[in-house]
Amino acid sequence: MATISINQLAEFSKATEKGKARIIKQQIVPNPVLIPWYQLAKARLKKSISQNWDLNPIYSGIELLKRRTQFENNRQRIDQKVSLEALESFLSTPSPLILQSIEYERIIPDTKSLVLGNLEIIVAPDVVFRTEIDGQKYLGGFKIHVSKSKVFDLKQSSLVATVLWKYLDREVAREDEIVMPGLCFCYDVFSSRIVPGNEDSIALLENIDIWSQEVIQIWDSLSQAG
Repeated sequence: MATISINQLAEFSKATEKGKARIIKQQIVPNPVLIPWYQLAKARLKKSISQNWDLNPIYSGIELLKRRTQFENNRQRIDQKVSLEALESFLSTPSPLILQSIEYERIIPDTKSLVLGNLEIIVAPDVVFRTEIDGQKYLGGFKIHVSKSKVFDLKQSSLVATVLWKYLDREVAREDEIVMPGLCFCYDVFSSRIVPGNEDSIALLENIDIWSQEVIQIWDSLSQAG
């Protein structure tokens, strides 16, 4: 089965033909020594969001990063610089209005993927939460994107948030829970943009299906070519 991460699908949606092939090739043959970037920053962002926008994890993360003065290579130096910028940006990013009037608790889903036809989309949400409004239980979540060189535009962010909504609705929600698109967010750190899902955008939902089929076609073509 063809597989792609949700952030790669967002990049795929804007890529050239060569770019699309490169993205899928990376999915078929992933780099075995790829080291994740900005791990401390991402962990602190997740913790803050999951604790109802508590800024203490952000402040302590900034202090930890500032105390790092020894670097083995330039990669570590860049990681520290961008991580600091990400956390400092979060300090000036207010939580979505809908979250400012409710309490929620973090939950950990058993599955991280959404299957659409013959395509598995790795959603791996950064935060999934449960809340209760007027006696009804709701689910929501966040997918965080940290990249200075590949900032998501509004359409890409909407794509990610909408796929997150579909994933929570199909794979995570219990019978007594409702998944609101307005509680499913893509947070692009370096645009300071928090975009909710959109169930009313017929064009977007159709495009997600089109891009999914295109991913499968390119995957099959590259796999057969070896």
